[in-house]
Amino acid sequence: MEKMYQVFVSSTYTDLIEARQKVIQALLELDCFPLGMELFPAIDGSTWKLITQVIDKCDYYILILAGRYGSLGPDGTSYTEMEYRYAIEQGKPVIAFLHDDISKLEPEDRENDDEMIKKLEAFRKFIGNERHYKSWATSAELGGFVSISLIKLFKTTPAIGWVRADTVAGADAAQEIQKRDERIEQLEEELAEVRTDAPKGTVDLAQGEVHIYVSYILDSGRGKLSEDQLILTVNKLFHNIAPLLVVERSEFHIRLKFEKYIAGLVEKKKIQMKAIAGSYNSSNSDHLLANILAHFLRLGYIKKSSIPHNDTDRNIYWTLTPYGHTALNRLLESESTDEYYESNSQ
Repeated sequence: MEKMYQVFVSSTYTDLIEARQKVIQALLELDCFPLGMELFPAIDGSTWKLITQVIDKCDYYILILAGRYGSLGPDGTSYTEMEYRYAIEQGKPVIAFLHDDISKLEPEDRENDDEMIKKLEAFRKFIGNERHYKSWATSAELGGFVSISLIKLFKTTPAIGWVRADTVAGADAAQEIQKRDERIEQLEEELAEVRTDAPKGTVDLAQGEVHIYVSYILDSGRGKLSEDQLILTVNKLFHNIAPLLVVERSEFHIRLKFEKYIAGLVEKKKIQMKAIAGSYNSSNSDHLLANILAHFLRLGYIKKSSIPHNDTDRNIYWTLTPYGHTALNRLLESESTDEYYESNSQ
């Protein structure tokens, strides 16, 4: 029986309107019910009890934090922090998303009062000490990060969720419903196998031309180090990673493929620049790979594998969609054409 989850989205408001819209859109695409401050037009002490009741009924909790600390409660703690601490106390599955560089935000989106700045810094430190968090830089990428993170959380920390009342029936009816659903799923899979056009909603995206920046360091000898960036498009990365995903692969194997590809590019740069060594900080791989997979997912290139695995296996597996196969073939054909013209022009 298919479940739908309620997700509480906590954040400051005026500085994160666009970010919240992206997150809510991502939740709706995952068939979740987003809940948050939109329900409470005037948050004050009298509504705190209502807020806690809504959090109690939610299955998951998401925190978005940038450059503002938020409206203060009676004890001087912001309502955003109060919500976060309450969700943790209640044992809710929590994901926190912290802006990676507050200094790059617009002045009106940052605190300018010393006391509020200290409170925000203390809150961010508390989040970092309490549990792992994810960094984000733009509203556009945040939605993708939320999708990836929730898909993982659904698997590692299943919640109770909600089902339609009319789907809760007797055993016989439940079996008939299950057979019907299995048949519908089979037909949808058969349809998907022949569907090679871009999924609905991806037409207005940048179609893989978004840039991904990867920092690396070259050693020219005698202690002379220089830092530079590889500038790669999403499609270029897809071209190199996608062949691995013709069959399902875990994120661990995708990361190995990504790091091997980047290491090869850095080696080429080292030779071009006549440096004695080149290095890439692999500790950034998790953040970069999450960003890349988020782009692949939004473009309809990949999907979470539906092949069942051992209950103890907590890995997330990905594979190409039918449209992903089509996109890869087009990229390979384009590459072959470019090589043909290049060889005939020499």
